[in-house]
Amino acid sequence: MRIAARDRTWPDALPVTPKGVQLTVTLGHPKLSPIDDVAQDRGYHVVGVAAGHRPIGACVDIWVPQAVMSHHGTFVAKFRPVAERVFDLRLGPVRFALAQELALHAKAAQIRVKTP
Repeated sequence: MRIAARDRTWPDALPVTPKGVQLTVTLGHPKLSPIDDVAQDRGYHVVGVAAGHRPIGACVDIWVPQAVMSHHGTFVAKFRPVAERVFDLRLGPVRFALAQELALHAKAAQIRVKTP
């Protein structure tokens, strides 16, 4: 899920995750690194920059695993007002285009994401 992020205060616009849920985030640009622990306190863990050599811009990408979507639908619906894009990771071209970012999320979650 891609969220617009004009500055380092982007965590303030995100809903607090359900108890026991922590979502991983990649930054579209290094300058978006949160100012303090607000992201962590709200349930989000920054795992890196999408592409340090070629930033993708003023956005953050949040990996919302299928289990979270299935079990916390009300929470996921709270992203509707702020999400610019939602990527379906079941699609090969999406996994290919976002391979570098997905690797950061997968490493943090210690799972393997296959790319076509």
